[in-house]
Amino acid sequence: MADEAPRLPHAGDGLAPLAAALLAVDPGLGGATLRAPAGPARDAWLAALRVHLTAAAPAGAASLAWRRLPPGVAEGRLIGGLDLAATLAAGRPVAERGLLAEAAGGVLVVPMAERLGGAAAGLVAAALDTGEIVVERDGIAARADARFTCVLLDEGSTTSGRPPRSRSGSRSRSISPACGQTISPRSPPI
Repeated sequence: MADEAPRLPHAGDGLAPLAAALLAVDPGLGGATLRAPAGPARDAWLAALRVHLTAAAPAGAASLAWRRLPPGVAEGRLIGGLDLAATLAAGRPVAERGLLAEAAGGVLVVPMAERLGGAAAGLVAAALDTGEIVVERDGIAARADARFTCVLLDEGSTTSGRPPRSRSGSRSRSISPACGQTISPRSPPI
């Protein structure tokens, strides 16, 4: 039936599934750092988040943006820049939307967050803090909405392998679905 509530997947026992639900109903929380190796527990938590976000969306809303940040992403792809093909066709500079603008209103998933470079981490953190991307390069001056929920996938096996605080953001919460507990919020970035 169309009126039935969706069946939610579970990611371990404890508070991890609740964290997914809370993040879905209050995107103002900013995001979460999901500390777990790739596998069924992490996939179930991400699936639960997607189901909760879809259920929390207003009726008739456009489909949820769900973007995955590729490892080693170039700055131009992250924030946008000059769309060369469109610029040549139009005879004037045409801006290309970056990945952060494409994630607006949805979720940006950052795999291997513990290996995210400083420049990319800074751009993601700036977008989370301001809710927009400002591009002023290649003869373009443009602003784009970049309000999104950020999920950092921390696959590090040791404390030293965790994303630095500056990459986690001041509003990120650390969740471990494999052991089913939510750890207290991280300190604000340095």
